[in-house]
Amino acid sequence: MVSDKDLGPVADIMEQCQKLPVESLNILIDSLVTIREAASGDETLDPPVEKKPVSFQEQLEHLINSHSMENRSNTPDFILAEYMKTCLRAFEAASIARDQWYGIKPEPGWDGKKVGEEG
Repeated sequence: MVSDKDLGPVADIMEQCQKLPVESLNILIDSLVTIREAASGDETLDPPVEKKPVSFQEQLEHLINSHSMENRSNTPDFILAEYMKTCLRAFEAASIARDQWYGIKPEPGWDGKKVGEEG
């Protein structure tokens, strides 16, 4: 627990505020809020927080945008991100079809042999 000694001048202010009537405290708080809003030029009291991308799509869009990869093709980042996701799905489908054609089931550490093939 934090003691009054740890708070230093804040403890003194808190002690003085406890002696004020509630109406005076409300006026003081309203004044401080008004001063802070005027100083920030914004009605919100909290600084803006950058929204972090959450989904794979959003992360991909953010990555494309942060490296300005959309500039050369003049294509919006969300269209490029969707295109890349579609390419990944197409590659996955092609890989599955290839594995089925050859009768293989590659996994991490796979030695390149067909299922059931010896030595």
